[in-house]
Amino acid sequence: FRHTVINDNPELDHVVYGEGEETFVQFLSALENGQPVEGMPGVVSPNTIGPPRVLISDLDQLPLPARDLLPRDKYRYPLCGPKRMTTMITSRGCPYPCIFCDKGVFGSRWRARSTKNILKELDQVVLEYGVQSVVFYDDLFAVDKNRVRQFCHELMKRDYRISWKAEARVDLVDPEMLSLMRKAGCDTIAYGVETANQIGLEYLGKKTTPETILRAFQMTKRAGIKTMGYFILGIPVETFEQGLKTIRFAIDLKADYAQFSALSPLPGTQLYLEAKEKGWYREIPAHNVQDKDLLRPVIMSPKWDEDKLVSILQLAHRRFYLRPSYILKSLLRVRKWEDLAVLFGLGRGMVEYVLRRRG
Repeated sequence: FRHTVINDNPELDHVVYGEGEETFVQFLSALENGQPVEGMPGVVSPNTIGPPRVLISDLDQLPLPARDLLPRDKYRYPLCGPKRMTTMITSRGCPYPCIFCDKGVFGSRWRARSTKNILKELDQVVLEYGVQSVVFYDDLFAVDKNRVRQFCHELMKRDYRISWKAEARVDLVDPEMLSLMRKAGCDTIAYGVETANQIGLEYLGKKTTPETILRAFQMTKRAGIKTMGYFILGIPVETFEQGLKTIRFAIDLKADYAQFSALSPLPGTQLYLEAKEKGWYREIPAHNVQDKDLLRPVIMSPKWDEDKLVSILQLAHRRFYLRPSYILKSLLRVRKWEDLAVLFGLGRGMVEYVLRRRG
């Protein structure tokens, strides 16, 4: 796969793979000094592939992102509305064996920044850049409960009153932790639900159950935190009717937001190898809200074709977001201008998507 990137893009001279911070600095230094870069750890060249670079064990050694070089005011996130927002990553890696997850960069070993280091970055974005909302993009923010508790306690001492969103697994949360996260400003938690069907959960390697998923959503709602569910349609072991069950499940969970996507066999994953081996791999227009009509890799198994995938994706968004009860609940939740801006931003894109017809 690493060579494929070079072969498919002949205009490229070199490609950095894996964690790039140390590799790129060494790469630039070699170029500046006229030294060869072929065979360098973490670098792919037309005729050579350098060995993998060892994962960074101490993430605190990395400098903070140079946000001063970015047009910060142009960055938006639909759930943040007009608030000035930024993203942060406080840990890397995921130890869970989901077959669709690409771990080519951060790997399977979970590594975390210290609370002190995270707060150093938060201090900067809040005090220097006026950030009001933070989206934590860790694969799994809430792996270590003690780390989460320490972070929340330290954040509350600062009284920044920022809102934040994080990712979590349904089997790793509990009422105490969720309550503390809410007090510290956590506004939304996103869970990888994927499917309502146990056969699908087992195929994907999720190691969860529909019952565990339901409990997590109920606990999160009771804590006063909004929920987002990630849902996957087009799973090879599921039928179209079982996909409809997943849509109903998303509604029954009373999720505040839902993201429905077709199962994508990303290069480097176990799913990709299976799709290639069985002849299931295809690339079709994405047909979803986020990617519009960009090409997206999908699974074309005996139970799924492009028409079924496109129709169930549009059906999922229409049934979830255009329900009269959902629209009414969303309107009743409006308390200030920011709430209305979020609702309008989400609603406009959703209506355009579900009303769009295929060419």
